[in-house]
Amino acid sequence: MHAFATQALSDCEQAGRQAFRVHGVTGHAHHSYPEGSLQHTSFLDGFWLERNAAWERALTGARAYHDLCVRDGAKDCAWAEKLAGELNA
Repeated sequence: MHAFATQALSDCEQAGRQAFRVHGVTGHAHHSYPEGSLQHTSFLDGFWLERNAAWERALTGARAYHDLCVRDGAKDCAWAEKLAGELNA
């Protein structure tokens, strides 16, 4: 019997999450679980959950940055025009 046969599925899921954190998208292959096993499936579940969480965090950050740029864009332009006018006067 294989050593990983008794490994808890939550441990496999955590290993999948860690694989994404350490290796990024190539981390899905960083395991020794047999193809199609419950451990393999749990590992991939954890991997994709972490990948999706990272994607959501990146998207949230991008939206916040965009909102900040749009919100302050007009104010920044007015300030730059005022400064340019003072330099040219």
